[in-house]
Amino acid sequence: ADCAEPASECAVAVCVDGACASEPVAEGTPAEMQMDGDCSERLCDGEGAVVEVDDNDDVPDDHSECTIDSCREGSPVNEPVAVGTSCSLADGGLCSAEGTCVQCLVHSDCPTEVCIDHVCQEPSCDDGILNGDEGGIDCGGSACAACGPPARVTSVDYPVIAQRGALVLTGTGFTGATAVTVGFLPQPFTVDSDTRITISALSEATTIGPQDIVVSRPGALWTSFPVTVIRLQINELDADTPTAPVNDDREFIEISTGVWGVNLAGYSLVLFNGSLADEPSYRVVELNGTTNDDGLLLVGNPAVTPEPDVLFDATAESDNLQNGADGVGLYQARPAAFPTGTPATAARLLDALVYGTNDAADTGLLSALISSDATAPERVQVDEGATSALSTSQSI
Repeated sequence: ADCAEPASECAVAVCVDGACASEPVAEGTPAEMQMDGDCSERLCDGEGAVVEVDDNDDVPDDHSECTIDSCREGSPVNEPVAVGTSCSLADGGLCSAEGTCVQCLVHSDCPTEVCIDHVCQEPSCDDGILNGDEGGIDCGGSACAACGPPARVTSVDYPVIAQRGALVLTGTGFTGATAVTVGFLPQPFTVDSDTRITISALSEATTIGPQDIVVSRPGALWTSFPVTVIRLQINELDADTPTAPVNDDREFIEISTGVWGVNLAGYSLVLFNGSLADEPSYRVVELNGTTNDDGLLLVGNPAVTPEPDVLFDATAESDNLQNGADGVGLYQARPAAFPTGTPATAARLLDALVYGTNDAADTGLLSALISSDATAPERVQVDEGATSALSTSQSI
């Protein structure tokens, strides 16, 4: 009792032979000072010092309905719940992407159909939104000034446009455009001139099928222009078809779009040779054919059943598709962009497949067509099966 307490939380005062000393407490003893919710615990190390160890049960609480509180490797984590999850506000709330409870996320969440900075507002003639009885953004109707001439789309370079594809709009009145939507979904765009707008890459979230393009400009009427949105993918491939009497005469590639009755002119199927340096192209086929009722387009040799919509070659009946390791790319480009010997490229690429028949991975094609990240999960070379096998039933 005559000895002062040591400065360390992990030691106690003792009297030894009439003199004051300190003695460490047992290893693992919890220190006196702890902080709730920091995902760690302060423990004594048995030598009088304090150490911090991870404690994943010491979960933080940020008092938000819009986050999931947890510990990850000793650090507090407040992970946002799914956007749009209901949360508690006086008039109903929704969880935002930031993990906060807000009044609205989009205009349709509000009775007034105006959501600005996650708060419902009364409509006005300067809110930048087409609402009420307005004839255009902030113009026309019973309350706003008369609308000027519309931003009008008169043509597009790809009436059938693939998700992730670029789209050039031609028209009038584009200067000052603040939004371009396809199927009501905002798209990334640049105004090149008063008569030209470029959508750099159509959003993958755009709904496939017939859709309307709308270019919005404050103070102007709006008009729409029709396009058809597709999801262009390699659906099936068979490169190794050892059949008699003609070997490899049943080769084919099936293309999926998700939409029936559309012509794919302007898109190309490019075949790349994985056996040569730079993995050059050895064949290009324009997909100038119309999809069937299932939204599929078949490219193949004449002997393929059902009859292909597009032939690999007008004269060669077999050996048009190499067995691997090789690559196939779907491009938003015409054949002239891919003369024989063109190195594999990701420019204007919409979908790709690197394949083989028990071949070693072709890292060059995988990097050029799939991903330059060697650890990317999608960086896969698909194996059709051994060349010696009857692989007509082993298509990819």
